[in-house]
Amino acid sequence: MSEIDWEKYWEELKSKLSPYRKIAWEPQTQEQVTEISDSKFCGMPLLTAEGWPECGNCNEPMQLFVQLNSKDLPEASNTPFGDGILQVFYCANENSSCEADCDTWAANSKATLLRILPLNTPAQTEVTLIPSSDYPELKITGWEELEDYPDTFELEELGVELSEDEEDFLCEDEAPFSGEKLLGWPHWVQGIEYQSCKICNKQMQFIFQIDSSGNIPYMFGDSGCAHISQCTEHKEQLAMAWACC
Repeated sequence: MSEIDWEKYWEELKSKLSPYRKIAWEPQTQEQVTEISDSKFCGMPLLTAEGWPECGNCNEPMQLFVQLNSKDLPEASNTPFGDGILQVFYCANENSSCEADCDTWAANSKATLLRILPLNTPAQTEVTLIPSSDYPELKITGWEELEDYPDTFELEELGVELSEDEEDFLCEDEAPFSGEKLLGWPHWVQGIEYQSCKICNKQMQFIFQIDSSGNIPYMFGDSGCAHISQCTEHKEQLAMAWACC
């Protein structure tokens, strides 16, 4: 295959996969102090009167991993989780074993918290209990639009037949995209792992992806990748699960 025109080969393969093409958006970030309600990785989140969320296992404050304000999202994304501020908190306390004790790789762990706050939530600025770990605060300043395509696991489920060369090319070209992104196709590590709603048991919609050691200086297991999803009917039902090699 060394003599193949790879650019032409990819264009031909994209044509074959065009029915399954999705748009994803990669966050563009800058290290700076943000406003309370800004979209960001880490830093100070918008908090309710209850204060900073604590881990249900070690009772220490959890780290804000990501906060997404629907007003900051690309217009073409059509506010995938609705109007509000999506927040993901995760226990990253180095002095605890919450990752192992609470199976943080699975959805609904007591060492994680996902929620969507209304845009008009009053800001609580006087906070005495905050995480001890020093994670850099990154403001999401914009979004880069990407063409995203499913991986071989998804394509097999969709009934798309690929040659061995096409499968190898997709694996080498990292389709779909790894790293942090809004929408698109999930970058699975061990195979398809969509979550189901606890209320209706329907497959939840993939919303956002967090990768190890990207915009957040944290590694999920052995270079794992986390996926945030939401039930399209029960918007309050959110889940985050991750898998590693």
